[in-house]
Amino acid sequence: MNILIVSTFFPPQNSIASHRAYSWAKWWSREGHNVTVLTTTKCRTDIDIDFSFEGFTVESIDIPFITSRQKARQVAAISDAQVNGKIRKEQNSWVSTCVQKLASYTGVLNSTRFPDLSELWVSGAKKYALAGKWDLVVTTGGPYTVHRIGYAIKLHSPNTKWILDWRDLWTDNHMFKGIPIIRWYEKYLEKKFHSAADIISTVSDPLANVISRNTDTKTITIYNGIDEEDYINLDEELFFPCDETLRIVYAGTIYKGKRDPSPLFDAINRLRKEHNVSPEQLQVYFAGPKSHVSQLIKDYSLSEYCRELGLLSRQDSLRMQRDANVLLFLEHEAPNVDGILTGKLFEYLHAKKFILGVGVTLKSETGRLIEGFSPGVVCGLDSEKIKITLIRLLGLAGSNFNFDKKVDHSYLAEFNRKVGAKRLLNSVFK
Repeated sequence: MNILIVSTFFPPQNSIASHRAYSWAKWWSREGHNVTVLTTTKCRTDIDIDFSFEGFTVESIDIPFITSRQKARQVAAISDAQVNGKIRKEQNSWVSTCVQKLASYTGVLNSTRFPDLSELWVSGAKKYALAGKWDLVVTTGGPYTVHRIGYAIKLHSPNTKWILDWRDLWTDNHMFKGIPIIRWYEKYLEKKFHSAADIISTVSDPLANVISRNTDTKTITIYNGIDEEDYINLDEELFFPCDETLRIVYAGTIYKGKRDPSPLFDAINRLRKEHNVSPEQLQVYFAGPKSHVSQLIKDYSLSEYCRELGLLSRQDSLRMQRDANVLLFLEHEAPNVDGILTGKLFEYLHAKKFILGVGVTLKSETGRLIEGFSPGVVCGLDSEKIKITLIRLLGLAGSNFNFDKKVDHSYLAEFNRKVGAKRLLNSVFK
């Protein structure tokens, strides 16, 4: 069977979003299918995911103007690093600053809401896709633009099956509300895409329920998860030294006022004042894209307790999670929104470490998974509960709270990416 997977996120891009499409390409090609992945051109970095493309084809299309600018900036940075021994820091104009703020608050130009820069990529991607003959096209978003490709193929070849996949909600996104005046257009596009698809898939039952309320197209759940092969050749060298320090690790993106560690910082400050907890006893590490966390650390005067590691390689990120004492999970629970199951959650569960959920409660599927399948606890935004949890974890209450909690990890097999890939394919070809 000839299968086309369309995703702007794909290795070597070091993003958790890359793994979903990659797992399908890998496992379907191993089953004997002819798989092609259509994606955007990637600029190489030092932290790229080094995944094999053996068995399937990857077709990369430039984003006009954007890809060439990214390549030029990369060359300039490398040149400056060679000449001056450091990477050049560009001065942001007020225009670029405003655009960045607009993207961070609304999701536009940020792979979530309309408009997105990948709109410029659609024409070239569509030209390539329509020139091929496909039995199945799978488009996984965001951004929503990938579904333009699936829709075009469906109009051109009605017999081609189309699976439309959402890693996050689009028009009902709980973190990025878009621009009010154009939400009607997004609703129109979403309805058009959903009506034309053969199957809609998403990452959890609650999200599937939200989507199915507004469409007659069958909607199914294909969980994010983990691939056991990612851990086979993991370096055994410890990421952290063996000592008495309690190390809390966060791996991922932080959004101001949403995925926000402020309640944790408040709890640490109270621990410092009330129990004289020192930096030698407690350290928090943040690994991920540049964010406002630096300012938050300064605001709470916690520079001795918190460290930013920046973006890490895939191997180092997994090692860090493996060797941490506590894994910090941040989320923003919006009213009436449940089921936001990020790929990072399954990496945390696989590590089988204590998970501290901040911004998460038992009202969400994420919270229920954390407390049900890890020796962890969810605290919402309650800094007092976080403080009490840290006291117990530090042993200040006389015991290592929940570290010995027995958890049945057999259920994690449900979240194996190989299982998910097979289930998705079977959903449309039974």
